[in-house]
Amino acid sequence: MKYIKKVKLENFKRFRSLNLSLYEDLNVIVGENESGKSTILSAIHYVLGGNRNKIESIGFDKLINAQAIKEFLASDKKYEDLPRLSVELYLNEQNNIDLNGKNNTDDIECDGLRMECIPNDELGQEIKEILEQEDSNFPFEYYTVKFNTFQGDGFSGYKKYIRHILVDNTLVSNEYAAREYITDMYGTYVVGAEKYKHQNEYRKVKENIKNNILHDLNARIEDYSFALKHDSKANLMTDLTLTQGDIGIENKGRGTQCFIKTEFVLKKADGGRSNGIDVALIEEPENHLSHINMKKLIRKIAASDDKQLVVATHSNLVSARLDLRKTILLHGSSDAPASMKDLTEETAEFFMKAPDHRVLDFVLSKKAILVEGDAEFILMEEFFKKITGGALEGSEANNNEQRRALLPMFLKNSQ
Repeated sequence: MKYIKKVKLENFKRFRSLNLSLYEDLNVIVGENESGKSTILSAIHYVLGGNRNKIESIGFDKLINAQAIKEFLASDKKYEDLPRLSVELYLNEQNNIDLNGKNNTDDIECDGLRMECIPNDELGQEIKEILEQEDSNFPFEYYTVKFNTFQGDGFSGYKKYIRHILVDNTLVSNEYAAREYITDMYGTYVVGAEKYKHQNEYRKVKENIKNNILHDLNARIEDYSFALKHDSKANLMTDLTLTQGDIGIENKGRGTQCFIKTEFVLKKADGGRSNGIDVALIEEPENHLSHINMKKLIRKIAASDDKQLVVATHSNLVSARLDLRKTILLHGSSDAPASMKDLTEETAEFFMKAPDHRVLDFVLSKKAILVEGDAEFILMEEFFKKITGGALEGSEANNNEQRRALLPMFLKNSQ
């Protein structure tokens, strides 16, 4: 089984520096908004994809840490001090000499892959002229991206050292995202030269329609003829879809789309044959799902044992029902992730069986008030009087909402 042992980021998006160890089976990344969950998934996706054009289309200014840029522009702006971005994936032993080496920032010999966004030295003189300008002009356009193994060899997406898929359920209604997902799934499952055979046969089908189906029509037209498009915007990849019961995934409801996409990725190998996926990156699997379907999906995630899963979630249900010991906590004000691996097995099993009482909110809270029974309704009113000097007004339902709304105010004032 191939998997990622560690992710190391330098000046990538919100992270100045990040060292994140991963479990070989399940990893549940949780945290508040802007804490970096999606950033970690995209970093892994970019490196494993090895797609230089994709990185250039996103733009280096969108990837390099903003604070690093700000600090550089406030310095002497020396060429040798220009910030560099790197994403390194430390892998388990792959038995592949092309992957093994010390081309990493830890300077250790192991298997791995690396992406760097660095100044293009061939344009060094032009970059220095920009840095000599008085205004705050950073040379983003003069950066280049490199993909290398830890052995030092370059690589691209054509050579898949680890086959992966990204399921981003936050973009379920995005047509481009859906097409990217279907293309990625096709590329993951296709074997050997099948892809080229399929493309060739698809082109022959289009030629057959022109030569036979449209023949009589074209015979009546002088100087022109009808044909089917066959270019970068009309080919097998753009026309390909994923169906369930002869219904295309794009015609399913949003929740069903999310469920199908994630379920398809989680399918086990059939008859001992690999389904082609080593690492599955799943962004917010709970998105658009009903409570029942969410529970069904959680059971499928928990049962997956033939690939490494990295799941980013806001869901209390996901974090509690899966093994809390595999949870990685992120915080927006820190680059240091926290692990819950030291929880006992008994504690983890308790939360798997416990009612869904917002476990994640409790874990991530700075302060908490623990009450038993109806004590909440007694204490909250007294807290309100103490802080505001007034009494609760309105119906009992409104009072309950006021009491709950008081909690953040009380915690803030008690600091």
